[in-house]
Amino acid sequence: MIWKMVRGKPAVKVVLGICALSALTGGPIGAISSAIGQSFIQNNGLDSLLGGPSLELSSFLKDLGKNLVVKAGGMALGEVIGTTPAINIAKNTALHCAVYQSDPVKTLASQCLAEASLQGA
Repeated sequence: MIWKMVRGKPAVKVVLGICALSALTGGPIGAISSAIGQSFIQNNGLDSLLGGPSLELSSFLKDLGKNLVVKAGGMALGEVIGTTPAINIAKNTALHCAVYQSDPVKTLASQCLAEASLQGA
């Protein structure tokens, strides 16, 4: 099913490539490519590639900026205070709450799930 949607759609392949790059690389390149992929998905980019409503560039760039701040802040804090699973959860929760003004309880739960999936991989 997915292959039928992707076949003949080079832009979809590029987005999937960016997401794969962020998964395979670490450091700044991985953080930047992850932020791009995340912003694209947050703004219904895949729907627009598959014939849905157009991607709004201003919203995409706004979310990209926020995602880059969170990624860069996480990397910088990781250099200063270390990177254990508990520290990652705490710093990512604090960064997401500060940048996105999100609910702390939901953000904490989301970060716990994200860290558990990273540890499982």
